[in-house]
Amino acid sequence: MRFTVYSLPLFCSAILMIGLAVFARCKRQTRPETTTFAGLMLASAVYMIGYGLEIMAKNMALKIHLAHLEYLGIVSIPGFWLMMILRYTGRHHLINRRSILLLAIVPIITLSVFFTNGLHHLYYRNMSVSSAGPFPALIFTGGPFYWIYSVYQLLALLSGIFLLVGFLLHTRQIYLRQTLLILTAALIPVITMAIYMMGSPVRGYIDPIAYSLIASSLITAWGILRLRLMNLMPIARDKLVEDLRDGLLVIDDQGHIVDINPAAERFLSLNRRRATGLPSDWVLESFPELIRLCRDPETGTVVIEKDGLSLEAGISPLRTRNDPALGYILLLRDVTRSRSAEEGRLSLERRMHQKQKLESLGLMAGGIAHDFNNLLTVISGNLELALFHLAPDASGIRYSLEQAKGASSQAADLIRLILAYSGKSIFLFKPTDLSLLVKESLKQIQPSLPTDITIRSELPDNLPDIHADQDNLKQVIITLLDNAVEALESKSGAISILTGRMKADDNYLSQSRTEQRPAAGDYVFMEISDTGCGMDDHTLQHLFDPFFSTKATGRGLGMSAVMGIVSAHRGAIVVNSRADEGTTVRVLWPRFNYIIE
Repeated sequence: MRFTVYSLPLFCSAILMIGLAVFARCKRQTRPETTTFAGLMLASAVYMIGYGLEIMAKNMALKIHLAHLEYLGIVSIPGFWLMMILRYTGRHHLINRRSILLLAIVPIITLSVFFTNGLHHLYYRNMSVSSAGPFPALIFTGGPFYWIYSVYQLLALLSGIFLLVGFLLHTRQIYLRQTLLILTAALIPVITMAIYMMGSPVRGYIDPIAYSLIASSLITAWGILRLRLMNLMPIARDKLVEDLRDGLLVIDDQGHIVDINPAAERFLSLNRRRATGLPSDWVLESFPELIRLCRDPETGTVVIEKDGLSLEAGISPLRTRNDPALGYILLLRDVTRSRSAEEGRLSLERRMHQKQKLESLGLMAGGIAHDFNNLLTVISGNLELALFHLAPDASGIRYSLEQAKGASSQAADLIRLILAYSGKSIFLFKPTDLSLLVKESLKQIQPSLPTDITIRSELPDNLPDIHADQDNLKQVIITLLDNAVEALESKSGAISILTGRMKADDNYLSQSRTEQRPAAGDYVFMEISDTGCGMDDHTLQHLFDPFFSTKATGRGLGMSAVMGIVSAHRGAIVVNSRADEGTTVRVLWPRFNYIIE
């Protein structure tokens, strides 16, 4: 071999391409598409090393062997090039075993035909060494298969270029320069090849295609170093941004929308095509919090509500080393679940705290009421004795004693409510006909009802018995009827009361306001409905709280006592009410033969 300066740029370029291939392979964990780029660089390096050695060789035999080395790289270039462009432009789905096999068929056949050319002369008809140039050059006349492979090679390279051009027309500004760079690096050898293929003889003294790859390698190296070609691949970006669950809007330094991902379109009900290029104030006019955030990035984060979603929005500047004011990235994160979970946790804590307060209050009230009830028994008994022994002519004293007796009776009623709420009442359970008990309660309360209130009742006689304390059950009926009457606010209206039986499942019983959810099964129920003022959400939430009342003279213990009595009977209470639409209260008791004590 004899060294020639014509080989030096080829070897230098080959070393550069090997370096690029190694660099690309180092990126393969985060950029899988760089694998095909590395293959393209290595194939080009093999081609250039083989050709550099070929022009240094003195005899024909060695030149032919080195030409075989060249062709190992030459036949690999089109396949790696096309696969790299397919990955770069996002057509990953086209790269599979079948497509790789199809791309490999022509190169494999070409190598076989080239290596066995002496048997059939299909690739080149004759070959010789010419010394007319600056170095001994291997020249040949191409055969039919040479032209077949040349057309395949040109078509593969042109296909990649067409894909790049199409991608260039739709790519974003941030990828415009690097796409143009790849396109330029590819066009140099393609144009050279097209001109070379039209020349005669087929091979001259210098292979211009090999030298055109020098320019391509330099352009590619510049792109990697200057434009960070391997660090920012469009499809990697698109896949990341398009599949991002968080919403993302890119706003330039002039306040115009330049990019929106699908999540942001969905969150904010925007259209990317219509919104891109418009001022962010116009696009986000329905979200003043976001406009303020864009105007003052130091705000931090804000939370907006949209279609039942809670979106946490934050903004960060889009900077580069040379230009610190490119724009901003507005990030929207769906925090609905976390906020719901936090609100649920706080609500649970409040309920537990309230429950503990009520339990403590119930224990205290029950203990006081029990002792106070004993004192009232003594007071009432002594009042009865005093009245019994009082002289007939002591009318003034008798009036005072009767007033004291009436007050003690009212106090006893209050104590009975407190004991019922706290669960410390003495219950005498026995089989009870609910319809009959409601009829008796209606007879007791009806004389005191206003004449303009209509009572509608539906009380069947064939209901199963329930296991109940009748006095406490009457207390429930009378309390609910009193509340229904007061809900009419002294206006004409109607109250409906009905009894019946039903099979209650877990889904229905989950609506019960009792602390313990009763088991699904066969129940007897009483339902009282009125056409009165109804209740708002706040009143419904505190309906059974002790000492809560919306009445001017109410004590707030009636519904608390109802809750205590129904809970002691292992029943359920379901309340439906809306402001100005009336109230319906349904109380359920298990059938007598359903509970086994």
